[in-house]
Amino acid sequence: MNFNLPLTMPRFSILLLFFSELLSTGVFAQKQRTIDSLILAIKSTKDTSLVDVYNELSYEYKNIDIEKTLLYADTAITKSKKINYTRGLGFAYANRGNYFKNTGDNAQARACYVWAYVQHQKIGNQKGIAATLNSLASLHFLQGKLTQALSNFIQSLTISRQINDRRGEAITLNNIGVINQEQKNYSKALEYFEQSYHTFKDIGDKKSMADALNNIGNIYHILGINEDALRHYNEALETYVSSGDIKGESSAINNIGLVHFEEKDYKTALKYYHQSLSIDENLNDKQAQTITCNNIAYCYFNLNMFFAAKKYVQRALKSAQEQDDKIDMVNSYDLLAKLEDKLGNYKEALVYFKLYTACSDSLYSEETRQKLEDIEAQYEAEKAENERLIKALGKDKDVESVEKSAGYALSANIQMITLVSIAALVVLIGVLFWIKRR
Repeated sequence: MNFNLPLTMPRFSILLLFFSELLSTGVFAQKQRTIDSLILAIKSTKDTSLVDVYNELSYEYKNIDIEKTLLYADTAITKSKKINYTRGLGFAYANRGNYFKNTGDNAQARACYVWAYVQHQKIGNQKGIAATLNSLASLHFLQGKLTQALSNFIQSLTISRQINDRRGEAITLNNIGVINQEQKNYSKALEYFEQSYHTFKDIGDKKSMADALNNIGNIYHILGINEDALRHYNEALETYVSSGDIKGESSAINNIGLVHFEEKDYKTALKYYHQSLSIDENLNDKQAQTITCNNIAYCYFNLNMFFAAKKYVQRALKSAQEQDDKIDMVNSYDLLAKLEDKLGNYKEALVYFKLYTACSDSLYSEETRQKLEDIEAQYEAEKAENERLIKALGKDKDVESVEKSAGYALSANIQMITLVSIAALVVLIGVLFWIKRR
């Protein structure tokens, strides 16, 4: 029995970015100085400022020592509740959610993100609302709920543009690019990644520039332009190392291994993959471990080391199932079907093939693709219509203030735009259309 399916590509380390108003520092020495100064500040600050310090510490450790992320987030939660500091509580729950997401407990992560969203909604903190929309969307993405993910990302993008938060805008552009990559809309994905990169460059966020470079490299690699892919991966890796971003470093190393895999240099690819896996294990990053274990399994499969391949793909599948990670389940089921077929276990091969087909169809069906395209098309149409109407009013300062308050409205499902702004804009538009019809 042979299914004659092309071997699915080992999975890229793609970087979904999380929105936060806490900025990463420049080089590693600066990061350490920042952490040291924050720890010292604990003794000299109090009340809301002290909560902010704990939240910053939680954020600074997210790509270095995930356990400290949880420690400082929990401390911020406790202190926020004592002084009734809603804003600090919102960011603390978001940091706590990041811990659970990285360690593979997506149910707990979602609960934390939802609670963070509630806190930010209470006080109308648009930046915090956009942050948690991005975080919730990342969980939808992993679970294969791509239409929900894209809808949340576009809501977040709308808010960031409304409040002129360019960093938040760049982060979300990157994330929309990731969805397009998964749906094989590579030209559109590259467009989003490049927009993200240039926005990060404009605001001087080097670490996030590296994230965008890593994702741009993925597109070049998919298109078979490996020289450009490696250039982007190596540039990203250099920035990650200099800034002390260990998680990003692992991602770039994994992707460099992928280029060697494509060149059929499986032993060199394995060297990079194992290096990446070691970092992922030290960080207790379960999702990254899932991706890398699948990639290692593909290497062993191509070296005809089927039992070694099975060991790693089973580990990847177990991890993906624990996280309800549909994206990575597809690769695991596909490879297990081929492995069992090679080993002569045809009944097991058929079971895995059926699981692969069902899971793949739910993610990549024409219906899903059409829904995603409809969501983006609606966003672009409504944005263009708002721009056209505002332009019709002229470009005086009053009109520019209307544009700023209205933003790129995504219709009534965007809860975060104030009712007053919406009402004013609707009345204005109605008058225009009435005049035109006369």
